[in-house]
Order: sequence, then structure tokens, then C-alpha cells
Amino acid sequence: HRIVTTAGEQTMPLQPAFLGYVGSAKTDVTGDGTAYTVIFDSEVFDQNADFNTSTGAFTAPVTGKYQLNAVLLLNQLAAAHTVIVLAIVTSNRTYEVFAINGTARDGSNNMIVNGSILADMDAADTATVRITVFNGTKVVDVGSTLYDSTFSGFLAC
Repeated sequence: HRIVTTAGEQTMPLQPAFLGYVGSAKTDVTGDGTAYTVIFDSEVFDQNADFNTSTGAFTAPVTGKYQLNAVLLLNQLAAAHTVIVLAIVTSNRTYEVFAINGTARDGSNNMIVNGSILADMDAADTATVRITVFNGTKVVDVGSTLYDSTFSGFLAC
């Protein structure tokens, strides 16, 4: 279903597209090597009702190529937390979209990590975001200030 205005703009209101965010901080979820699947518990929009705020998972309604994007604000990083891996996990494969080996936290012990991928997904495949922080204790939080931690995507083709 495509809508075209008299000026020529086009919208496709049934085209899969979503933007979820962490509405309440997820505390002490990683830091000791625990791989945490982020729960994006709130949404700004979900055009085709394919995003689940209880699980943080997007489910592809049709086979295609999906542009997927993740941004996480990490809080409470200690000096020992020197390895961080952000992954977008789909049913077909895991994409490590960000990795660092070294200290990168700011003066408030925070860091923003982000990554994106154009992923092939089949109908009913799922996509989630996973963060793993290594070399310390399990004290790292995923923050929720002003949409700092988001997961978004859309059917590209």
C-alpha cells in the first residue's frame, strides 16, 4: 500500500520500520563476560507491529534485506572493563558491529557504542541486540537517558 501526494511524496505505512529504546535502565547486566540481550522496553514507532518490547526482538514479516541499527549507552564502566563487543544477532547470523580492546570510557565511566548492518532475513526470523563487556565484575548498566539506547530498523529491499 503506497500513498502518493499531489506533490509526489510517497509513504508506505505498512512497510516494516521500528524504533525501540531502553525506557528504564538495565542494571548490572554485564562486565564479567556475560552476553546480555538488551530489552528495549519502549518504542517510538512500530509501523507493522513487528517489534516486541517484552523481548527486545524484531521479527521480520517478509523475506528481505533489513537495515538494523543499535546504539547503547553503557554506564559504570570500570578501568578493568577493556573489551566490549556489540552484536546484532539475527536468526541467520551474528554480526559483531562494534568491538574495542582498550579503555574508552569517559570521565563519568560511561561510553556510547553503536553499529549497524544490512542483514538478510527470512520471514519470521528475529533480530536482537547483544552487549558483552569483559575483564571485570558484573556492574555495567545499559542506560536510558533521553533515548541513548536504541534499536531501529526497516525493510530496505
